[in-house]
Amino acid sequence: MAWAPRAVLDRVLTAYAARGLIPIVAPEIEFYLLPDPSVEGAAPTPADPYGMDRSGPATAVLDRLLDACETAGLGTTMVLAEVGSGQFEVNLHHGEARSRAESVLLFKRLARQTAAASGWQACFIAKPLADAPGSAMHVHQSVIHAGSGRNVFSEETGEASGAFLGFLAGQQGLAAALPLMAPYVNSWHRLVAHSAAPVNLEWGEDNRTCGLRVPRSAPEARRVENRLPGIDCNPYLALAASLAAGLRGMDEAQTPRPPLADSAYAATASLPPTPEAALSGMLGCDWLKEALGPAFMTRYAALRRHELAAFAREITPWEHRCLSSRV
Repeated sequence: MAWAPRAVLDRVLTAYAARGLIPIVAPEIEFYLLPDPSVEGAAPTPADPYGMDRSGPATAVLDRLLDACETAGLGTTMVLAEVGSGQFEVNLHHGEARSRAESVLLFKRLARQTAAASGWQACFIAKPLADAPGSAMHVHQSVIHAGSGRNVFSEETGEASGAFLGFLAGQQGLAAALPLMAPYVNSWHRLVAHSAAPVNLEWGEDNRTCGLRVPRSAPEARRVENRLPGIDCNPYLALAASLAAGLRGMDEAQTPRPPLADSAYAATASLPPTPEAALSGMLGCDWLKEALGPAFMTRYAALRRHELAAFAREITPWEHRCLSSRV
């Protein structure tokens, strides 16, 4: 089916193949390990996010999870303690886009099963805790020649190529694809300033306040990190949109805006302000519709609007807590 997520990604990868190119990606998976409140005696989440023993209670779960990943052949490179208490990041080896998308989904399944067997919850909500950082799926992206395997982002001299600048410029048009990177109402709670999440699509060298980061690297490893997707995204769709934007930028020889050396939070917050506005922008974007397919776009927007309508009918705990005794 043309609107299935795998088919949408395959459509974009076919466009790359027609140009003799192969995109290479490496997702970073952020998530929380939280004690299961239904399990008696569950270990508490460490309160000190910077303590030496902050991952202590979860160490056994993480060890079993990495063993399961190795058995499944997922190609995990490392696990890191993140800023939030009980928050971790697992990096996947770089590889072709479809296999990496599949690995993200398999990892999430393994993490849930491994955590549940030990009285924990592996949580992949973008913003599970109000006063803690959200969880992202940052994606490192490069493009190689299908024949030679050479990174097209670097010239033989080691300098950044025109393809790199075009890809980067194309990424700056990803605001139109935000419903694919932040698909749920909760997703928008992550995208706030000073929270290690982007509020625009500026770029900078090793600048983690930007939506687009270019890590310092050797020429053969030159890449663009897209920091926009939340871990709640469908990886096939997020990769499809991100790679389609980069391909458009290369095809049109686009030029990126100047890089930022300072905080991108001081720049204009340029992402759509609401999920509804983002959906309208997505449906009005001709290049994205052509890249991903009109059949997919129509069905995806209908699904998201159905969920937004369902959420609008909810009476939240905040309303009872803050209004019931005041109005």
